Amino acid sequence: MATILAADAVGYSRLIGRDEEGTLATLRTHRQIIDRLIEEHQGRVFGSAGDSVIAEFASPVEALRCATEIQFQVGRQNAELPESSRLRFRIGINLGDVVVEGDNLMGDGVNVAARLEALSPPGGICISEAVYTQARDRLSLEFVDLGEQRMKNNARPVHAYRVPLASEEQVTSPFRGPNPFEFENADLFFGRARATAACIERLEQQAANGKAFLLIYGMSGSGKSSLLRAGLLPSITRTGAAAGIKVWRRCLIRPSDAPDAVASLAAGLLREGALPELACEPAALAQLCWSSPDRALALVRQAHAKAAAVAGSASSQVRLVVAIDQMEELFTTEPASREVLVRLLAALASSGLVWVIATIRSDFFHRCGEVPGFWALKDGLGSYELLPPTGAEIAQIIREPARTARLRYEETAERGRLDDVLQEAAAADPRSLPLLEFVLDALYDAGRERRILTFAAYQALGGLEGAIARRADEVVDALPPDIQEELPVVLRALTTVRPSDEAVAARPALRAEVTGTPQRPRMNLTGSSATSMQTLVKLLAGTPETVAQLADGIRLAGNLAEIFHRAGASALRHRDRNPLLVNIQTDKSDMFHVARLLCMRLCAGQPASPQAQQS
Repeated sequence: MATILAADAVGYSRLIGRDEEGTLATLRTHRQIIDRLIEEHQGRVFGSAGDSVIAEFASPVEALRCATEIQFQVGRQNAELPESSRLRFRIGINLGDVVVEGDNLMGDGVNVAARLEALSPPGGICISEAVYTQARDRLSLEFVDLGEQRMKNNARPVHAYRVPLASEEQVTSPFRGPNPFEFENADLFFGRARATAACIERLEQQAANGKAFLLIYGMSGSGKSSLLRAGLLPSITRTGAAAGIKVWRRCLIRPSDAPDAVASLAAGLLREGALPELACEPAALAQLCWSSPDRALALVRQAHAKAAAVAGSASSQVRLVVAIDQMEELFTTEPASREVLVRLLAALASSGLVWVIATIRSDFFHRCGEVPGFWALKDGLGSYELLPPTGAEIAQIIREPARTARLRYEETAERGRLDDVLQEAAAADPRSLPLLEFVLDALYDAGRERRILTFAAYQALGGLEGAIARRADEVVDALPPDIQEELPVVLRALTTVRPSDEAVAARPALRAEVTGTPQRPRMNLTGSSATSMQTLVKLLAGTPETVAQLADGIRLAGNLAEIFHRAGASALRHRDRNPLLVNIQTDKSDMFHVARLLCMRLCAGQPASPQAQQS
């Protein structure tokens, strides 16, 4: 019998690829700490492969003391390094039978320690039950029961425990819930490799033909925003991704980011990472776009040349990607604004300097013909239909982020594997992708301590269909009654509804408009009602003058109609009850669920604001 400690560096190969000399220096420093502490705690190193260490101890208590001290001192050393250069270790400890061969040890005792190390979070420790039994009453540590763990090449499962430490890397959900995957989430974005490759191929063909424009359309909730933000933009702007292009700049906007779509584009072009070399105020650039689009394009060319000079590259080797997400919002703005924006996008796409990518819901796709030039811009290879993910792609969406975060799905003899159950449920309905992401994120919240996603949590959520409705009811019930009363007024002001074709979209609304709609004039809001409305506006968007502008706005509205319909509420197509179903998405994700209140509050035939009806 021996106590075995197995330690392994996390992400060593990736760090070596980025900075070999610096990573090797960091590893040497950390190994000096590890080797010294093992010796101080009467341990002996008998296996080492550069970034990994295996040691034996006579006492499991001393082994665990040594492991906690290693993580503490390595963590303190890491604190002096940039986050991107930190080298963390996972540690596993087991007490078991070993086979002695000279100075080397082998057998199940060693193998289980290595498997426990793989279960540990970066900067953390996992131990077997045998070690836990010896140490629980002798060390002032917290232990988290991970339950029975099946391990490769081990006939019987091993009961494991995690020792939470401050040195552990902060673990966050690999799922996005109601939010789209962003550029920085590219490493967690799976299941859309085929669509990403197809879109890039079309863009390259479009660019070669002198019109670098692509409009991605698909039904609400199909993942267009995530494909754009976490799939296309990271892939396109990766070094060497496109032949002859050395430097990429990018600009991501939504039409509702500013009071009108042209102002949104102007502000986006001036952001850091886009073309700050334009060196003017957003309002001035927006005015120039309105009054003289040709002069605005000339300014873009000049700024592009400056960006190339700063990068030490020729102008032909520098590209700007302009991405416009949720183009359906364009149809909540004035027609003149739509025409100017499309004219600008066409000019940029034909400039040879800019690639333009946009997304739009398929229920608004037919309206492209309402804007002069838009239909021709997206014709032919200029548009791509994003279909629901296939069964195999859904499996990747479910399993790969969990594998990246070292999570596992529960498996039982009666029900099989939870990930298989989720895949089957999601594949049965092509509109279930937003529901799936929401459920996966909720399962993570329920099981993050043990790093296992369980059937019990899935049942408590009510499955795919019940999860949002259940959470929505909880959030709505927790809101003060006066806030609940005012919520529909705000949501109607922020929403455009077209009952004739069941289309719903977000639109910007000034604070004055929100606190005073035709249904409730703002001059009549006094006393508690006025206070309630002010509180609600702050809850939705903080303190900005434009509620939908600085909050993340309203998205997935049409898809929510289906979600709530399946949860027992009326869908938009039911004329006798026509709720305006929207999704408020703010920094506090719980506001996603507040939208369900409309299913209980809005009465039949209540229209949106006059501006929305005219759009």
